[in-house]
Amino acid sequence: MLDPTPRFPFDAAFERFPATVQPILRPLIRGAAIEEISYNESLDQNAGPITLETVANISPLENTRQNAHENTGATVARNGRIGTRGQFVSDTIGPPLPRDGALLLLIVRLRIASIQQLAQAAFSSVSVVVARRRLRALQRGGWIRTWDRPVASGGAPRYVYPTAKALGWAYPRLMELTRGTAAEQLVRLMIPDSTKRLAQLEERSEPQWFAHQDETNRLVLSRLRVAGHELLWASSWDCPFPDQLNGLKAPQPDYVLVTLRDGRPPLLTFGEHDRATEPMTRWLEKLAAYAAAREVSEELFGHAEFRIEVTVTDPLRRSPHRRVREILDAVRASECHGFVRVTLAGWAHAFPAGRIWFSAKNAPAHDGLNPAAHSTAML
Repeated sequence: MLDPTPRFPFDAAFERFPATVQPILRPLIRGAAIEEISYNESLDQNAGPITLETVANISPLENTRQNAHENTGATVARNGRIGTRGQFVSDTIGPPLPRDGALLLLIVRLRIASIQQLAQAAFSSVSVVVARRRLRALQRGGWIRTWDRPVASGGAPRYVYPTAKALGWAYPRLMELTRGTAAEQLVRLMIPDSTKRLAQLEERSEPQWFAHQDETNRLVLSRLRVAGHELLWASSWDCPFPDQLNGLKAPQPDYVLVTLRDGRPPLLTFGEHDRATEPMTRWLEKLAAYAAAREVSEELFGHAEFRIEVTVTDPLRRSPHRRVREILDAVRASECHGFVRVTLAGWAHAFPAGRIWFSAKNAPAHDGLNPAAHSTAML
């Protein structure tokens, strides 16, 4: 079972934000992206050099795989104008405090997150009361909405997710944050200039896709905890790419990472979190889409190659090792060995930097729950 409360170290160099959050907001640390702006100040004076390319309108909250009938609500419009210096100026001014703006960008990247997760990610050195206070300020400003996850007994965990207003401000900012980096082309592709409706989370009702999203977020936060400044980009948007890329069926990873490496090109990673609910024919389709995209990876994503990481949990059959073997069989059948690796989701959460990965050449020989009990050839 995934631990819902990963710990995050604190980095005093960036006020109240720990080192794990700094890679997401590196331009902010340099003072280049998010400014402490007043609602009474001129837009032209405070806007960054954002071009028309950076207008973002697609919502990561929309789930295009399941429950499409629930996708009702306001659209994120392309609202903006050209400023006096030729830059694009969003009609939406961001939160007045830089710290709140940074927190909102983190929420947008995670799609939806619990207050507990956000408190430990961005306010680990202070009381959770401080995190609640800042989130209430964002809610009063119309930036986020709250939703209580239904539980059989006890207090319901509270989650927050961005509003259309938040997305209209955050998407151009994210484009600006990644400009000139190894994530620029990828992020531009993930934020197309089209509009989609926001998903609505209903009171006392948990959508079918939520458990998958929540577990994916925990995995991403766990990676942030150990990656530090090496992690240039991390997001867990559902179906982040257009349906087709250059005429090819596009892969749709559950999370996307761009990691900096000493002396080597940055590593692009597409993550697939599997809950053992999809038929293996669906996995063959996924692998085919990844294999085709890999042939033109640099043209599509700005990276010559990418890696696929698959994390597995099996809440119904309770046989995650068997599922790992099934996926590895599909990898071999698709001839995708060499760039796909698979592990248990619990291992990925607890040991994100460990040797925990199986490959097509090294499937689990038994169902031991200790990674050390498996082959020393694990990646």
